[in-house]
Amino acid sequence: MNLDKGNQLIAHPSILGDYSFGRSVVIITHKDINDGYVGFVVNKKLAITIDELIPEVTASIPVYEGGPVESDHLNFIHRIKDIADSSIEISNGLYWGGNIEVIKDWVRVTNKPERYIRFFMGYSGWDVGQLEDEVAQDVWLIDQNNDIDFFNKDNRLIWKEKINQIGGELAYWQNAPDNPGYN
Repeated sequence: MNLDKGNQLIAHPSILGDYSFGRSVVIITHKDINDGYVGFVVNKKLAITIDELIPEVTASIPVYEGGPVESDHLNFIHRIKDIADSSIEISNGLYWGGNIEVIKDWVRVTNKPERYIRFFMGYSGWDVGQLEDEVAQDVWLIDQNNDIDFFNKDNRLIWKEKINQIGGELAYWQNAPDNPGYN
């Protein structure tokens, strides 16, 4: 198992009831042998938009729950190569962070900016060895296809599509209720 930046973690159906990560797809944005991993849940939309957090941005772009760590901090992932000079490349033209002032200006003048950028409150983090242990315990399935396009997908379908792609017995769980005990 080789986890790396750009890989996607698909929550195993066995953690359906987990508030933070049930039905989640997380993109890994940082890997360090001394620090562990950082990633963002790409498919859990919050009930707020970026213009509510940054009033000078007039676009009503949804904000997502990136994870349970530092949930009061704003992060963003984007595909905007022209303004990525202060960003960290995750993989294949996908970037994490950057100059927020440049991003605010870019959002103001761009048609449908949500096709290129996703904002997150908080992030997901794992200490050294923790994520590897969770993968070994089947908490996470790994998709090493670094060409995820979550910008143009319905966030409610991202996890289902990933589980369906994996197939087998797991595909059965794609339509299970969040708490199978309610069935």
